[in-house]
Amino acid sequence: MRIENNNIATIPTDIVIVLLELLLVGGFQDFFNFFIVWSRTQREVVITSLLDKFPLRSLYKYGCRGSPADMLCFDNFFRIAENLGIGDAVLYRRSRAIIYGTGNIDGHFTVLDTLSANNHFLCMVGNFILRSLYKQGNNVGTLQVLIRVVNHPNYQDFIVPAVNHLSDIHSYILFPELVDAVDIEACCPIHSTCVKVFLEEKCPPATNCLFCKIAFMLTVFARKPLVN
Repeated sequence: MRIENNNIATIPTDIVIVLLELLLVGGFQDFFNFFIVWSRTQREVVITSLLDKFPLRSLYKYGCRGSPADMLCFDNFFRIAENLGIGDAVLYRRSRAIIYGTGNIDGHFTVLDTLSANNHFLCMVGNFILRSLYKQGNNVGTLQVLIRVVNHPNYQDFIVPAVNHLSDIHSYILFPELVDAVDIEACCPIHSTCVKVFLEEKCPPATNCLFCKIAFMLTVFARKPLVN
């Protein structure tokens, strides 16, 4: 059944989000095509409001999933969301650029610094990890980001989901031979606890050991990307 544009325009944004999630079953191309048709009937402020409500970080895993058309639609969608200033999209695209070493790396980190300063917790964690692994010679900046992460009032509740979402960014990178990844698993030098256990069992890191917390975060990007 064909839905006319004037009917799409009147669908409440909460329902649009549900429809978009359902369309993911058929691939990202279906998701993107519906989003484009809907967005053409809306003002930019409405589109931005919907994207702010939609859990874009839950889409990271679709970055290299499906057909080439699906992946192209994914890239186009996240480019649109980044241009609209949606934090999860900004983090995704800047993180991928840093990992691949493309564009102005210092500029990418400046954008992540700004997003982190706006209390975007996922970006705080990603910024710390990326700075630790890909930006040498600025330990003060890295330490400042780490302090903000571990002192966040919701650290214990947010850290495990954040690490899992960041893992989705890193694990589905195409052409991993182009990426300068480190094939290690960071461990706490005091407790010698391999953080792989935390990732597999979805358990939070030790609450009182800073080194355990650091190891838990760094291991996400320290492992070589997976070939899809």
